[in-house]
Amino acid sequence: MRQNYFLSCLAVCYLILLPDLQTTAQSVNIDLSVEHQTIDGFGGINFPGWIPDLNEDQREKAFGNDPGELGLSILRVHIDPEPAMFSRELPTAIYAKEQSTKISSSLLNPPADLIDPNGRT
Repeated sequence: MRQNYFLSCLAVCYLILLPDLQTTAQSVNIDLSVEHQTIDGFGGINFPGWIPDLNEDQREKAFGNDPGELGLSILRVHIDPEPAMFSRELPTAIYAKEQSTKISSSLLNPPADLIDPNGRT
């Protein structure tokens, strides 16, 4: 109940403080002969610590290129600081690799035994 009250107050404050949004016509000039950056692909993170790992149907929709599928070509894999949890990441990572998806991984939080008791990591 308290959380709903807080969220309601937050929504009202947001609406009050939200500037008046007006859209105006804009012009865009595109010069295809000039390259400003290279895009390697599009992707997302697999984080079974937040939600369960993707199931087979979800994997096909995420990495497939047919109508109704996302066509992701990059997968970021979370590395859990607890080694016993590593296997939760594998099914989607293996599937993505089989689809020639670029895969990167990172450790967001160090394992507890690597944290300095004085607050330094």
